Amino acid sequence: MPPSEIAIIAVDAGAKALILSHRMQRTLGQEKQTLSLLRRKYSGPVFFANDLGLFELDKLLKNKHGY
Repeated sequence: MPPSEIAIIAVDAGAKALILSHRMQRTLGQEKQTLSLLRRKYSGPVFFANDLGLFELDKLLKNKHGY
């Protein structure tokens, strides 16, 4: 799914943060471009997940770290 579509869904859902996972090989290393496209519609915290990564949602939402 393109970042522009993800951003629209996140805004419509009232998402407090985005964690992008299951990224395809063609998108790895393209975080800046992906973030730029997301930021056109979505202003909340954005995190890029890696395999076996762990996220503590309550801490993420309190600190609002991310890109």
